[in-house]
Amino acid sequence: MDTLPVEIIVEIASNLTFASFGRLILVNTRLRSILSTHWTVVLGKIIRKEFTPYDGFLRALQVDGKESLGKVVGGFQSVLNFCRVIKLWEGEFQRLKCESFGEEEFKRMREGVYLWRRYALDFHGRWDRDDSRFMRGLEREELCGLKEVWGVVREGVGREVCPSAEKVIEQSGNSLSIAEAERIGWGEGTENDHVLATIMRLMPEDILHLLIYRHRYASKTSVIQFARLRNPWIENSMETLSLALRGVRDGFEERLDNFSGCEHDEASLELAEVDGWNGGRVGGYHLKNLGFRYEHYDTGSVQKGRLVLRRY
Repeated sequence: MDTLPVEIIVEIASNLTFASFGRLILVNTRLRSILSTHWTVVLGKIIRKEFTPYDGFLRALQVDGKESLGKVVGGFQSVLNFCRVIKLWEGEFQRLKCESFGEEEFKRMREGVYLWRRYALDFHGRWDRDDSRFMRGLEREELCGLKEVWGVVREGVGREVCPSAEKVIEQSGNSLSIAEAERIGWGEGTENDHVLATIMRLMPEDILHLLIYRHRYASKTSVIQFARLRNPWIENSMETLSLALRGVRDGFEERLDNFSGCEHDEASLELAEVDGWNGGRVGGYHLKNLGFRYEHYDTGSVQKGRLVLRRY
């Protein structure tokens, strides 16, 4: 490719996969110079294909979706590194869930990570019960994806990075003594919850590092040193994403109470009758994700403004 015109190289690179692009920039200095100069065109096309939703990708890097990729602080290297992080998360999520993902699952996962990073940048470390603008601005599907991503990662960190003494015994096949498990584990009950909440205040890319390279952090001291290095004030703040998600749930449950006096017919189910957040069957309706799915009806057969579940 050394003899090809710049325009042809840019066109070829724009149609590569991200993995192939990563290998291409390592071929020689000329190619890297060309691709790093025209990176907004090349990476822009690749990101739109492999890192959807594109708007979420930009916002995770603190750039408004209406602005260009070139507005990202740190430019080419920052975007390249973030793409690598997302690709690593794709593999790590499949491992944590013991599942093989399709494109829809990958997209849902990516969107959850983008939202998590946005929250971590702006809200981690402080909590105002009345400040729910971030969560309230999310669509239901976005909220579901964020909740799922957060739950999977938190469970993985609690199992592999800072497990409780009970989990240590369980993972050893009950071959360890209680004393040995307590030495390895990170406390029990509330104590372990506090440790886990502290680690979860790290940025998504830092938590990814701990999960992938957990063998390098066999001791508690090494994990603590890494956490303090990445966030020197981590012990002086609080993890708030769990609280924010819980606040959205509580707010929804409060809204259900406002409909408790409404009647319902066979074709619909009053939202106030939905009990259970994690899904299930209530009155013949299958509840997914956050435990509800609703439509807004204005027909004469249903009370105007009534929220009802959709049968499916």
